[in-house]
Amino acid sequence: MNSEWNLYMDEFGDYLKLERSLSVNSLKAYLSDMDKLQQFVDLSGWDLSPLQLQQKHILAFLEHLYN
Repeated sequence: MNSEWNLYMDEFGDYLKLERSLSVNSLKAYLSDMDKLQQFVDLSGWDLSPLQLQQKHILAFLEHLYN
């Protein structure tokens, strides 16, 4: 995982914990999903940061998960 993804995941985790007051289990689930997304992006050969993802990338990820 590249450092840019790590930074966004850390910040998202902080947001979920501090602003949304999510439980530890919920926080782990969200971050696990983000990790799966990042792995899918890498395996797909896309050199994208989280901010560069578009709807088509998310839809391809969801299709990958559920097919």
